[in-house]
Amino acid sequence: MFRTSLATHLLPLAVVLGPLALLACGDDTPAAAPATDAGVGADVSATSDTGGSPMADAGTTEDTAPAPDPLSMPDWCQASNQIWCEWMFDCFSDADLTEARRTFGFSNSIESCAEVAVASCQNRTIPAVNEGRQVFDGVQAARCVEALRDEACGTFEDLFTGAVLNPPPCETVSTGQITQGQSCVSNNDCAAENARCTDDGYCTGRLERTSFLGTCDPSDALSVAACPGLQCLRVLPGEGQAGVCTHACTLDEHCGEGAGCFVDNSGDRFCLALCEDDDDCGGFACVQAGTDRTACMLQ
Repeated sequence: MFRTSLATHLLPLAVVLGPLALLACGDDTPAAAPATDAGVGADVSATSDTGGSPMADAGTTEDTAPAPDPLSMPDWCQASNQIWCEWMFDCFSDADLTEARRTFGFSNSIESCAEVAVASCQNRTIPAVNEGRQVFDGVQAARCVEALRDEACGTFEDLFTGAVLNPPPCETVSTGQITQGQSCVSNNDCAAENARCTDDGYCTGRLERTSFLGTCDPSDALSVAACPGLQCLRVLPGEGQAGVCTHACTLDEHCGEGAGCFVDNSGDRFCLALCEDDDDCGGFACVQAGTDRTACMLQ
């Protein structure tokens, strides 16, 4: 599943890439201009996968510390989103708070923020678990809530980068069950780490540089078979294997390790594998892409 900040599971965000469900457990993160969700454009759930229990005493580890009482999904949504809203009102500048209200759709009060966020969390998380797209861990939810109480302040921008509200226990509050190329609703539904749910509603699988080294036929409606969960981007004229497998993005982080987000002449943004020379490209060519980077492309 895609790792992201608490913001990704909380509210329905109308951000660059699509709506998010902030603190609704189990990410999404903001999605991209032409597709997908990402950053706070995915679910804003607090998700995490490693990390000791915030309740452990000094000298103990997560393996030896007593597990807290598990939280139910409704209680998790209520507690985590209440903390999230209080955090924003305590930490944000007036400008950041105005932007948060505009983005997440609440009025100028913690109560309004919590009402919107809790509803969004419940509307996303409970159906996702009931439909088998995610598995909810009540013990991790309790650990996450405790960890969130100790979060340092940050900015509105930090919500989209995972720099804040992203303690380790929150990464595994929910675990995605959907495999690459299968139907999903949010990033958090996807089983692979750093996978995304596309605008078309399919899990990409783990996103990394090798994800974008496959060829496909842009004119073939079945080209999805060559790029499960991804898109076929035409890069050459003519018929046949004239495209590369890609994914919509807004930031490099949306493409995974060893890949970058590029803009074409029409303004669409998509992922390509980064390279230093042709040897990095597995049969593709390492070409200039943008002003200061090179990427693997068909030539």
